Amino acid sequence: MENNESARRNRIMVPMNPCDEFLANLHEIKGFVPEYHSKIPAKTLIKCKRLAFTATVITRTGMVYNFEVFEIDGYLSLQIRYTYKGRRDYIYLNIGFLDLLVAITKKLHRKYSSLTGRDDIVLDNSCQINKRTDFYSM
Repeated sequence: MENNESARRNRIMVPMNPCDEFLANLHEIKGFVPEYHSKIPAKTLIKCKRLAFTATVITRTGMVYNFEVFEIDGYLSLQIRYTYKGRRDYIYLNIGFLDLLVAITKKLHRKYSSLTGRDDIVLDNSCQINKRTDFYSM
């Protein structure tokens, strides 16, 4: 049986009114990565997990997005954490997929630009969306 549903823990809601700030953080991370690699010689790579970059977006409705870039054994990965009304979700991304994430987010911003932070997302007890189909979850 094929499962086409994404796991609940891999979803992050991005209403379109803070989308520009969300994208600005992703662009900042895109610029940070090559600069970071150029400043850290390969011989001095730390063989553990350490925080290399962090940024936060807090919307007027209380949604919080934390962007954290971690260096793990010389490789960079991006963690995006989402917190809203007791809901806490996160995703980890290989930093190599950052361009694709930016492109998808921009495309969805154009397609669903009418969504705002006031468009609350209501989940029922099974963590399914209740009567909402006009938003995107990653």
